[in-house]
Amino acid sequence: MKSIAKYKTKKEENKAKRQNAKLFPIYKMFSWDLLFFYSTQYLFYTNIKGITPGEILKLDAFFHYLLL
Repeated sequence: MKSIAKYKTKKEENKAKRQNAKLFPIYKMFSWDLLFFYSTQYLFYTNIKGITPGEILKLDAFFHYLLL
């Protein structure tokens, strides 16, 4: 399989790799934050509000299509 070169020089490729390495911790921070948010939200609905997991999935699907 041939690789398609997106960069004209090796210097441009290295610059892009360094920029990607700088952005990765920010991406990781936001992804872990969302995992924490959704798990906390799930526990709140099941323990405090008394909603069953099936109802949570139905509400999530309903609101997803409502916002599109």
